[in-house]
Amino acid sequence: LRRLGVDIPLSPTRESIVIALATTNVVTSQYDAEQILSLCVSKFDDSSQFNFVKITEAFYGACYSSSSRYVLPITCEILKFSLKNGICPESTCAFASYAMLKVAVEGD
Repeated sequence: LRRLGVDIPLSPTRESIVIALATTNVVTSQYDAEQILSLCVSKFDDSSQFNFVKITEAFYGACYSSSSRYVLPITCEILKFSLKNGICPESTCAFASYAMLKVAVEGD
């Protein structure tokens, strides 16, 4: 992931997770539902974007099924990437996880 420009801590701490969530909250708050829907893409033009999505999707699935502390940092990176480059079917699990977290933590 680092070769693709993603800097996830080797050992996520509570502090690094809170920072990742706060940063992601700032980014996501800049979009309304209509804007997010307009970002949906069927495929990426750039192979590095596709590689990012496929790699993070594989990591996300493994982390989620093992209740890893990497779930939230990866979720945040997928969301930020998707809002910048386009939302594809592989990024939907991250959006769902983020939404569940927002409801659980903030009731939002």
